[in-house]
Amino acid sequence: MDPISQATLGVVAAQSASDPRRLRAAAFLGCVAGLAPDIDVFISSPTDPLLFLEFHRQFTHSLVFIPFGALICSAMFYLAVRQYLSFKETFWFCLLGYATHGLLDACTTYGTQLFWPFSTYRVAWNNVSVIDPLLTVPALILMIAAIVKVRVNYARMAFAWTILICYWVSYKKSGRNSPRWNGSGPAGTIPSAWRPNPALPICSCGRSCTSRMGCTTSTPFG
Repeated sequence: MDPISQATLGVVAAQSASDPRRLRAAAFLGCVAGLAPDIDVFISSPTDPLLFLEFHRQFTHSLVFIPFGALICSAMFYLAVRQYLSFKETFWFCLLGYATHGLLDACTTYGTQLFWPFSTYRVAWNNVSVIDPLLTVPALILMIAAIVKVRVNYARMAFAWTILICYWVSYKKSGRNSPRWNGSGPAGTIPSAWRPNPALPICSCGRSCTSRMGCTTSTPFG
C-alpha cells in the first residue's frame, strides 16, 4: 500500500486503544511504527538488482517479527514521548501500529510473506488496490478529526471503516466468482464446478463421492 494509507491505519489503530490524554502521542507512534516495516526497501545490492524484490514484504512484514519491530520502534522513539507515556505504553502503541502494516499489504495483489520464516508463501487477499481512495480518504479525514478534536471515537470509526471496506470487497468478489446456474440451457452451460468428476464413480446420491467408506450424504429419497 501507499505510505499515506499505511501511516493512516497505523495511527488510527494506536489511537483506538488510547485515551484523550495520550491520543496525540499514540498518533505519532502509530504513524512511525506503521511505516517502519518498509525499511526493507533499503536492502539492495549493486550486483544483484533482484535482491530488493526478494526481501521486500518479507521478514519485516511477517507476523512473527511484529513484536521485535515494535520493540525497535519503541527504543528509537521513546525519548520523544517519555513526558507523556511510559515505555510499556510506548511499546503497546508501536505494536498496534506496526501490526497493521503487513496485514494491510496482504490485502493487495502483490503478496506478503506473513508466515515467514515458516513459509515463503506470499499472502495476497486482493481486497484493495495499492492506492485506494475509498479506503484511505474517509479514514484520513476521521484520523485528522480525532487529532484536532481530541476524540478517540473518530479514530475508532476510521479503524472500523478500513475493516468494513476490506470485508465488503471480499464479500463482493466471493459472490461474483462463485459458480451460478439457473437450471436452464444446454448441459454445456452448467458451471464446471457443478459437473460430476468423470474420474470418480457416480454414487446413488447423484454426486461424485470421494469417500471409500460409502456415501454419507442424505437425500430426499433416503
